[in-house]
Amino acid sequence: MYVVEVQLGRMDPSHIVRLIEYWNVEQTRNPSSQYKAVLVSEDISRYLNVIQLLQHSVPFIIIQMVATQMDDSVSLFFTKVFESATIEPQGSEQKDDVSEDWWIKKVGTKQV
Repeated sequence: MYVVEVQLGRMDPSHIVRLIEYWNVEQTRNPSSQYKAVLVSEDISRYLNVIQLLQHSVPFIIIQMVATQMDDSVSLFFTKVFESATIEPQGSEQKDDVSEDWWIKKVGTKQV
């Protein structure tokens, strides 16, 4: 699932904070789903280092959008500039059964 904030012009702190707030609301509302925070902006040069610091808590995708005039039409070009690693939802780790039966199956025989 994605939470998307589209911004004209330069990326600014208010859009980043708003996106994190939206992401947190959705992640809290449905913790069994994994959400990514997507920020689309024309100028992403500023605050990218802040996003990289926050990526350990919030999974981000940053997309740069460029509008180009061609004759009578406008074309939009999108480039993914940054994507943080996938974060597994808390509590989703599958714990191995490390009972004696598990070890016997793994090794093949009971060893003393």
